[in-house]
Amino acid sequence: MEIALRAQRAGASLARWLAPWTFVDWSAARVTSELTRAVVAWGVAHRWRVRREVPSLAGLPGDHPDRPGYLDVVCERLDGPPIAIAIAIEIEIEIEIEIEIEIEIEIEIEIEIEIEIEIEIEIEIEIEIEIDRTVP
Repeated sequence: MEIALRAQRAGASLARWLAPWTFVDWSAARVTSELTRAVVAWGVAHRWRVRREVPSLAGLPGDHPDRPGYLDVVCERLDGPPIAIAIAIEIEIEIEIEIEIEIEIEIEIEIEIEIEIEIEIEIEIEIEIEIDRTVP
């Protein structure tokens, strides 16, 4: 039980050590490198012997069966078992796109109308004249 409690305390200590770190616009390789340096500094601050890139004796999640995995940092303590640290980076990308479109449409219409009208009128006039010849 004491080993589990000490491991929990070491994890909390490392979490506090790394809490101020933020990584914005960094590549995964750079984040891994900087985190490894920070973990090494944490181990050195505790006066432990610190080693980097230590071959893992146990398989790590995601290891290829033909190639053994490596632990990024191992801190060897005189008063307890070593602390093995593997650093895995998960990158979350958030993309925000803002599009503003302004459309101005000007329409000019010119209409030319030509009208040709042809009118044909046919008038038929019938005049009937009666002359009274009896009047002197």
